[in-house]
Amino acid sequence: EEGGYYDGSGSHDPNPTYKGVTQKIYDGFRGRRGLESRDVRQITEQELRELYYSYWKASSCPLLPPKTAELIFDHAVNAGPVAAVKALQGALGTTIDGVYGPETSRAVGEAVRGKGDRGLALLVVFARLRFYCDLARSNRSKAPALPGWVKRVVRYGVPLAGECPS
Repeated sequence: EEGGYYDGSGSHDPNPTYKGVTQKIYDGFRGRRGLESRDVRQITEQELRELYYSYWKASSCPLLPPKTAELIFDHAVNAGPVAAVKALQGALGTTIDGVYGPETSRAVGEAVRGKGDRGLALLVVFARLRFYCDLARSNRSKAPALPGWVKRVVRYGVPLAGECPS
């Protein structure tokens, strides 16, 4: 879902970002490899794939059914892997600690058996909307970003809406 370059000029988000990777994350990524910092717009396709894969793994997407995994991955890129797992846990009604452990795993299995991947994915859509609304309420400087976040999440939710969870 990530777009092009954002220069960090908005008060709601002072982090230059390209394709969902902030300058700070990119600097850390390159630094861990012994490479010099450079403008995030110079990220290579290979570096982007590596970063995205790290988000995929850190948010436990390989353990999730496909539609749910896609939503959690998108949230991990946008808000971080811990926030993504917390959104999943909130959707499931489990302990919200940001760690994909046995309780979360059991709840995912039960949800998929009861609601299917589409039903669980729709619950994740609602949890993500709650996350962004709560963030905008608790940090007024982030409020200008709320319409974009909602649009991002709703784009995923619309194809799922035929199966609203109970």
